[in-house]
Amino acid sequence: MSFYQFGIGFVVATPFGSNAAGSPTPTQLITLQDIGVDFSYTNKPLMGQLQFPVAVARAEGKVDMKCKFAGLGAKIINDLMFGGTVAAGGEVIFVANSSQTPSSGSFTITPAGGTFLKDQGVIDSAGNQLTLTTSAPASGSYEVNNSTGVYTVNSSQPNTPLLVSYLYTATSGGFNAPIPNKPMGQQPLVNTWVSNSNWSNSLVFNFPSCIFTKMGLPQKNTDWTLADMELSAFSDALSNLAYLYSDK
Repeated sequence: MSFYQFGIGFVVATPFGSNAAGSPTPTQLITLQDIGVDFSYTNKPLMGQLQFPVAVARAEGKVDMKCKFAGLGAKIINDLMFGGTVAAGGEVIFVANSSQTPSSGSFTITPAGGTFLKDQGVIDSAGNQLTLTTSAPASGSYEVNNSTGVYTVNSSQPNTPLLVSYLYTATSGGFNAPIPNKPMGQQPLVNTWVSNSNWSNSLVFNFPSCIFTKMGLPQKNTDWTLADMELSAFSDALSNLAYLYSDK
């Protein structure tokens, strides 16, 4: 008996194993755009003296999944892909092209709710990139103290608007997650469920053993950032690759 399905369902991946991050949590891929499950095999023909094989046998196979989703976060990315440690706080924020007008040859960046961390460049009102120097900035140059957030410019720059980019560390909130460089063969394992019950017809796959093999984060000028991730599945302790559930 067959049935029809329309639209997209849900994907939930739960990390497990010795390389899983702390507090393994079932992770739903939020705002899922698409999910594809591909079963493929290598076939081995038995050839005789004629042009076509006398038999064909199925050899090695693989299951690859591809998905795109919009719900990003430090724990999601870390738990599924890297298996590192996510810690609260320590968030680094990038501020681009903050308008500053030096009144006496210098100005101080004091981020609201954070501490100045590092300069990321200065652009003048004509669109020219100023050159960073270590002392006595000439025209078209600037100096910065990354410990205090004090910028010093040439005497020709006062009262001239500048666009300053910088990093600061937030006082509270946010997360940080160093990405570890683990030995080969070490990665988080995930138990993955792919389900779709649209039109009252249910089709559910469970892949008990998977690894995420690819992550892309393409950013476009006029579009949303969608995580583009790929998984590969392999058999569990019972030598089962997957489990299929359907109402028909």
